[in-house]
Amino acid sequence: MKTDYLRRPGEEGLIYLKKDVVEKQRSVCSYLIKKIGSNLMKGKSIMNISLPIDIFDARSLLEQWVWQNGLSSEILELDVNLPAIEKLKYSTVFALSKFHLQGAPLKPFNPIIGETFQCKLKDSDYYLEQIEHHPPIFRFYAKGKKYKLFGFEESSASTGVNSLSVYYKGHFCIEFSDQTQHVIIYPTLTFTGIIMGDRKSLFNDKLVVYDKRNNLISVVDFEKTVTKKKLLGIIKSKVKSTKFPDYFSGGIFKMSDFNIKQINNDLVNDIKDIENKKKICNIEGAFLDEITFDDKVYYSFDKSVFPKFFRENFVLPSDSGFRKDEILFKMKEMNLCQKYKILMEELQRKDYKLREKYKKK
Repeated sequence: MKTDYLRRPGEEGLIYLKKDVVEKQRSVCSYLIKKIGSNLMKGKSIMNISLPIDIFDARSLLEQWVWQNGLSSEILELDVNLPAIEKLKYSTVFALSKFHLQGAPLKPFNPIIGETFQCKLKDSDYYLEQIEHHPPIFRFYAKGKKYKLFGFEESSASTGVNSLSVYYKGHFCIEFSDQTQHVIIYPTLTFTGIIMGDRKSLFNDKLVVYDKRNNLISVVDFEKTVTKKKLLGIIKSKVKSTKFPDYFSGGIFKMSDFNIKQINNDLVNDIKDIENKKKICNIEGAFLDEITFDDKVYYSFDKSVFPKFFRENFVLPSDSGFRKDEILFKMKEMNLCQKYKILMEELQRKDYKLREKYKKK
């Protein structure tokens, strides 16, 4: 599978290579400054400013989520008799594959409340629905032959002088045909170079995948440096640096060794000092290369193939594919697309005010 990112040893973060996309996004900064000034002069709220659609992806957030999680049909169709630790390894591989696919910094169309999306990837069916506007929350359900994905996702963002961090909340569960459930807790994704410099993406904190039923937990740390002179062919003889932006390491442990009563996104940072815990299995890898467990390769990103994407013959009228702004965007009718996008945003704000007004106390 091709990537739009470059690894530069000794630096933090993978460098995004599509300069034209980055320049378009940066041009929005001057646009926003002008619009804010104009709205203030006219006594209008700055919250009603609509982003220009030329920085947008052609997909809605719901469709983009399917793309980010689309390798489930390649990774999670596991034999029911596979040992519990092997299942957890593949769930960890799947969780890491999302990072390999989600790096494209194009902004998707925000779904409106009640908007849905459904499709088929290989033998897996995906169903999503937006259920909240503020904060934005959607529910998802996917079903393959031997696994299910279900839960909800909520995300928030914070900005720095030259950075943007995305925080993932919600509940992401994988269930296999023997009813074994794995819960994934994702780390923070940070983009740097928002205004100047190279556009980079990097992950903070730790990725956690746990299996309460079998007392197993997988922990992946993204902030380690390479300590070996071997890592999937990354370290060449001429490269002296031991810092690689897409390197990760960790292990599989017994959950009971961490003495954690409840695991959620707020407690991920409390899973510290994993080097002093007894590992059942070692994890090592790099986003642009491979994922290994005890030096055995379980997945190679450059050999992976994204499954064929199918739209269902019948979809609900609320499906993202019927959005006028998205249709116009794909037709390259940008002026009309911008107008319809603003109209939908105004309807969304009006709907939110009505819901707040008549909300049961």
